Amino acid sequence: MEPLRLAGRVVRGPLPFAPWRAAGGPPVVHDGDGVETLTAPTVLPLACPACEAAVGLDVATVLSAEALPARSGEPWVDALVAAYGLVVHGTGDFRAVVDDLGLLALPVRLRCTGCTSPLLAVLAYGEYQPMRWVATFHGLAVLED
Repeated sequence: MEPLRLAGRVVRGPLPFAPWRAAGGPPVVHDGDGVETLTAPTVLPLACPACEAAVGLDVATVLSAEALPARSGEPWVDALVAAYGLVVHGTGDFRAVVDDLGLLALPVRLRCTGCTSPLLAVLAYGEYQPMRWVATFHGLAVLED
């Protein structure tokens, strides 16, 4: 995969609800005891940064589809880390891209239904406390074609 090029800034809101923030960090969009608690769709109604058309990000689908976490060493990861405020954690072959809570970053490619721009949303998911799993939202950006 080639280096990631964002065509604009990363938009982080507004979200349709007032989520809590863990330790002042990113907004938490799922809080439960695992993916199996996602019985109802959790769709974040976002706006395309390019045209403001509605873009839905289904948190339940992303988490239950075993989305691949971003891994250090891939050419597009440096831009992802810089743009979304993430960090590379670990050493050697055991490096992963995480947020400030230590949750694995999950980049999700979307396409705007209005202007058809390619978009990149970033969720992070992991165990926040023993038996308490959370997903956080880090933003949505337009990708260069």
